[in-house]
Amino acid sequence: MFTPLQQFCDRLLLRSTCRLCQRPATEILCLDCGRQLQACAQPRQWQSYGVTVWAWGDYAGLLRRALQQVKFDRDRELAQALGQCLADSLVDWPRSPQLQLVPIPIARDRYQQRGFNQAEVIASAVAAAQGWPCNRRSLRRLQATQALHGLSAEARRQEVAGVFDWQASRQSGEIWLVDDILTTGATLREATQTIRANGDRVRGWLLLSQTPALEGLNADKGSATILKLKKQRHPCRDSSVGRAED
Repeated sequence: MFTPLQQFCDRLLLRSTCRLCQRPATEILCLDCGRQLQACAQPRQWQSYGVTVWAWGDYAGLLRRALQQVKFDRDRELAQALGQCLADSLVDWPRSPQLQLVPIPIARDRYQQRGFNQAEVIASAVAAAQGWPCNRRSLRRLQATQALHGLSAEARRQEVAGVFDWQASRQSGEIWLVDDILTTGATLREATQTIRANGDRVRGWLLLSQTPALEGLNADKGSATILKLKKQRHPCRDSSVGRAED
């Protein structure tokens, strides 16, 4: 690990450092951290709540550390790189304008503290790579909730009940909700129910990561399908990273 003095000297010399290990790097992540992050990829697909769920990796190890840095260190560029990881796992999906990505909104106070919505940044990176529209306006969060971490599945469902509003989109096509972490599915279920109640169809959920709690979410459907990926690029080598956001 580089000392604070070494990191300061690197910045003075205009040398980039890896977001996760602080070693010199020419991209957002060094090659070693990029490889470790790609090793976290274990895409799963299953059916739940009448939708197809696609999750890129497990919320553990370096992926967990990276997501925590995105949220607590307000690292927007790292969120874009993670979004590119998710996009790379979807290379075989059709590039259809009849599909729209809808990021799960966060509370206004959290947005003001962080400066961005990580789900929106991830969705924008995927949309830019796949040529899909990203609908940022139709799904709104009406009120803030207490932190869901540590709450039971039932407590989470009660906490997010009625928290969303959906204004019918002018964009046509099936809706895929996008979020960074799937724990119990309470937030995504509530958003799905809100959209369906207004006459639109949710086809699926796209998640960067899932926690062990997904076992209970899919208990009545059998085990999730673990998908094999083609060899992926370093997550920061794609030219769309760094300019996927509007």
